[in-house]
Amino acid sequence: MNRLLRCLCILTLTLGITGTALAAQVEISFMNWSTTEDVMRVLYKVMEDFEKDNPDIKIKNMPVGVGEIRNQFVTMTMGGNPPDVVMLTPGDAVAVYSMGAIIPAEELYPQSFFDGLIKNFYDTTLAEDGKHAGILWGPNTLTFFYNKPMLKKLGYNAPPKTIDEMTAMMKKAKAEIPDVIGIGLDTTIRTVGFCQLWPIMNTFEYEVIKGNSVKFNSDNMVKFGEWMRTVMKEC
Repeated sequence: MNRLLRCLCILTLTLGITGTALAAQVEISFMNWSTTEDVMRVLYKVMEDFEKDNPDIKIKNMPVGVGEIRNQFVTMTMGGNPPDVVMLTPGDAVAVYSMGAIIPAEELYPQSFFDGLIKNFYDTTLAEDGKHAGILWGPNTLTFFYNKPMLKKLGYNAPPKTIDEMTAMMKKAKAEIPDVIGIGLDTTIRTVGFCQLWPIMNTFEYEVIKGNSVKFNSDNMVKFGEWMRTVMKEC
């Protein structure tokens, strides 16, 4: 059964497909990071509702920090004791899929299920063999907030459209208001924290990830690093 369910996916969808075939008093282990954070504890409600709808199935919650969950999953898999369901970031899901640690989503769901998914989100787990390493339980949309009164005070009527415009705005703000913070980012200490910067790279013309191609060691990446240094020193 471990092989059948060992796939990155939203718990209710996976078990909804396979639950009718499970025997009485079956326990499903679910490794996830969401239940380690208070803001995400709504997931307990999802598990509770599932168990009510499927009284013969018990969910074993396995909370692991987001920065350690991939390593923990790989360690358990290599030890022959993997969880039945695991929550991973799309990049980690594809990585462990390439190792043979999880099975493709195509083996779990009918085509009618995939037809209802948003392709752009679903394809973030697309592996080199053309199959998907998992199902996204929800899109992660990061938003760019800006201080409208501050921009107006500095003489701007709209937020920047390019990275050069943003840099010029931050430099001007720093010169006129010394204690201003030009840009605020998530400073949480975690191994996947760098992904918080990817939307900025993409928005401001530094495309580290495009489709299935990752160009981390590129001229644009070097330029991005130089820009970050400028921000730290001058903005």
